[in-house]
Amino acid sequence: MNSKLFKQNELYDDVSMIWQAGGDIPEGIQELLIPLAVWQEQPDQVLALTLRKLLLLAPDSEINQESISLKPFSGIAIEFPGFLDGRGYSLARIVREQWHYKEEIRAVGDVLVDQLFYMQRCGFNSFALKEGSNPDDVRKALTTFSVQYQSDSGSSGILQSPDNR
Repeated sequence: MNSKLFKQNELYDDVSMIWQAGGDIPEGIQELLIPLAVWQEQPDQVLALTLRKLLLLAPDSEINQESISLKPFSGIAIEFPGFLDGRGYSLARIVREQWHYKEEIRAVGDVLVDQLFYMQRCGFNSFALKEGSNPDDVRKALTTFSVQYQSDSGSSGILQSPDNR
């Protein structure tokens, strides 16, 4: 496990895995990413798991706040299968703004350092990084621009600077 997780301005070893119903959990895993389909089809198996759980949404997930219970989950992970697929940005904004979700939203998959600033503006607050990502580059990427012309999931005005939030 050489992957890293950037969360709360710190870099951690990524001790998570995608769990499929009935699958074994290797030693050292502390967190499970539960695909939406597994949660919908096997809720009893998911509820029986004692590790920290995040609901894993694919970019084509059809999400509806009334039909998805998030109570068993400590957060949501949104998958990026390729860097050209931007549907995860929209999912994060929907969950953060329309659902008023305050917990962790993690970007997983093909997450590039160049995208982190924009992911953060859409509501992501943790990032599963590719192997070899430099922590200093990650911190710089999250503060790339000092002034924003559009609101993000945490601000409401034009010409917001990080100091005005």
